[in-house]
Amino acid sequence: NLEELSTLLDYERPDNYIVKDTKYVTKGTPVLTANKSFILGYTQETFGICNDIPAIIFDDFTVDKKFVDFPFKVKSSAIKILRPKGKDDLKFLFELMSLIRFEAKEHKRYYISDFQNLSVPIPKPTEQQKIAACLSSLDEVITAESKKLEVLKEHKKGLLQNLFPQEGETVPKLRFKEFINDGEWEIMTLGEIAERIKEKVNDKKLITASISAGTGFVSQVEKFSRDISGVQYKNYIVLREGEFSYNKGNSKKFPQGCIYKLKEFKQVAVPNAFISFRFKRNYVGDFYQGYFDNNYHGVQLVQFITSGARM
Repeated sequence: NLEELSTLLDYERPDNYIVKDTKYVTKGTPVLTANKSFILGYTQETFGICNDIPAIIFDDFTVDKKFVDFPFKVKSSAIKILRPKGKDDLKFLFELMSLIRFEAKEHKRYYISDFQNLSVPIPKPTEQQKIAACLSSLDEVITAESKKLEVLKEHKKGLLQNLFPQEGETVPKLRFKEFINDGEWEIMTLGEIAERIKEKVNDKKLITASISAGTGFVSQVEKFSRDISGVQYKNYIVLREGEFSYNKGNSKKFPQGCIYKLKEFKQVAVPNAFISFRFKRNYVGDFYQGYFDNNYHGVQLVQFITSGARM
């Protein structure tokens, strides 16, 4: 049977649950958003906590949604809190809603005007529960594996800091036994081991990509919800798999900007504001990515590029 979402779900405005103090802390009640960030931080506020769970939080402007089964507060008023009207399984309805293809083209509130009027196929509650239980068990596995992944990332971070010399030093703290007596590492400039890429896109039809600090290359459509190149596209630079770009935009993790190797795509167009380069033969780019991940390029790279030296 096809039924409109409005017949399956009640909605509640979030006014009573909006956080007052946005100076978040590390413990307390989570403050949520429906987009990728999900948990923005935590608050010690003891009033206005949404305890009627589980619920779906729905972003009225982007139609992003999250299933929530713990007490929470929200930051934005542009949220609808959804719960089942009858005996339907909320987890099932959430997964079903996640399959709906709906493009938010305008800056407006979508739930009441459009989204709730969409029709979806609905089985009996017993079948809903079976499907929801199956998907929930997979969610538990994904959560467990994600925690393992975070542990491995922290382990790698520690290795990076010890297998590479600290800034201003020429010998790492940790060396493989066969290299213990090999002395100091040689100091070279990026201009000696790499060459600048200046090939413009011109008429080539390529995916436009940007750099997200802490993530790497992402398409502009994914990052900004649209291609932002406009008339500047013809001046974008052709970047191929295995080549590098430096985004001078600062962030908390990379105060001097970040550098990433292209591995997500075979070939993309990147803004000419990025400094793009490739390593010369006999120099292993993956090795130098360790320096970039540690932010050891720092001020030196900025000065080198802006000085116009050799690159």
